This record gives sequence, structure tokens and C-alpha cells, in this order.
Amino acid sequence: MSQRLNAHIAGLLVFCILYFLWTGVGHLVTGKYVYKYLDPNYKGWRAVIVAVINLMAMTVTMFSVQRGLHGLREDMTKGSERRLHAQLLS
Repeated sequence: MSQRLNAHIAGLLVFCILYFLWTGVGHLVTGKYVYKYLDPNYKGWRAVIVAVINLMAMTVTMFSVQRGLHGLREDMTKGSERRLHAQLLS
């Protein structure tokens, strides 16, 4: 289970990186940045790097929260599934 979770998180981070690279391509084509915080002329490269790291961390955090809520829902409904199944069979 842990390996699958690590693979999901790695996949999310890869997609984040690909998205930021895609926004770079968009900048090369149009000359404009998709988001102001990705423009190094706005606050500097350090701010861009901090924004990218924060967005990647938020992606992992939200994924973890979603997984936790999903697991909680599964645990809460596990007994009711058995009761419902037993009622349907009787």
C-alpha cells in the first residue's frame, strides 16, 4: 500500500512539474505569464521558486487530505455495508 501511495505522490509531483514547464512554453509563445507569481520580473526568481515549491506541497497536502477523508468514509461505512448485504440476503 505504501508503495502505491508513494507512486501516486510521485506522479502528482511529475504532473506539477510538467504543468509548470507547460506554462513556460505558454510564456515563450505568447510573451505573457499565465500567473503573475510565475513572472520573475514581478518579485524575482526566488519568489517563483518559493511559489512552485508551495504549490507542489499544497498538491501533496490536498491529496493526503482527500485520501484520509476517503479512508475515513470507508471505515465508517464498512459495518453498514455488511448489515445491508445481510438484509438483502434474508
